[in-house]
This record gives sequence, structure tokens and C-alpha cells, in this order.
Amino acid sequence: MPHSVQFIRRELDGSLWLEASHKGYAQALGLTHRRKLFLDASGEDFRGEDTLEGSGGSFFALRFHLHPNVHASRVQGRPAILLKLPGGVGWEFMASGGRIGLDESIYLGHGGAPRRTEQIVVSGLLQGEGAVLKWRFSRIKG
Repeated sequence: MPHSVQFIRRELDGSLWLEASHKGYAQALGLTHRRKLFLDASGEDFRGEDTLEGSGGSFFALRFHLHPNVHASRVQGRPAILLKLPGGVGWEFMASGGRIGLDESIYLGHGGAPRRTEQIVVSGLLQGEGAVLKWRFSRIKG
């Protein structure tokens, strides 16, 4: 269970910033996790930065579990994932600081039976004293 959780919330002109950190991985892995989130006023640009600080561990995986109604596919020739929602709205996921992939997952929402779904995974090796991962979900205008 994470302990030493800290957070800051800021809002300006409808945009929102959150900064949080915890030491839930400190005892087992020797890592502190810091996360910064930004949501623009339109709700069409959601960005994050995850920082893993410490020398413990050698591998990381940042996971974004998707709802079963979201169709995900890789973008040809670029490190990105295209997400298509049931109403036809499209989003693009991009990240730096790790390798982007799609893996199987399980959805356990609304008390029903487990359903197959997918997850976006940003993974890599910790370098020196940690890793910095930057990621973004942006709505595709069409």
C-alpha cells in the first residue's frame, strides 16, 4: 500500500494540473513514483509525466487499461496507438521514454463477468537512477 502520498492541484483558465508522488515501491523496489498530469480546458489534450526515482529494479511497465468498447491499433511507422471509441471519436496515444505496445487485459467493471480487453503498455529498462516517461492522449480532429 502506498505511503507518504503527496499531491498538488492547480487550475488556470479551465486547464488542470495535478502533481502526485508516493513511496509505495520504496521498500520492495527502492523506487519513488512521481506523476504530473495536465488536462487542457477543452478536454481534448491529456498529458502525463511519470518519474521513477531510485536505483532499485531493472524493468518498468506503465499500463493504461482500456474499456472493452475501445478499439486500439498501432499507428504504422510511428510509436503511437490509435484509439477508436464506439461513437466514432478517435484519440491518439504517444509516449517517450519507453517502448509502446498493446497487450491483452481483463475488464472487471460494473460487477459483471470478466471481459477481454486490451491495455497500452509503455515499458523499458531503468537507466542509472530511474526513468522519465512522458505520454499524451490527444483527440483526433476529423
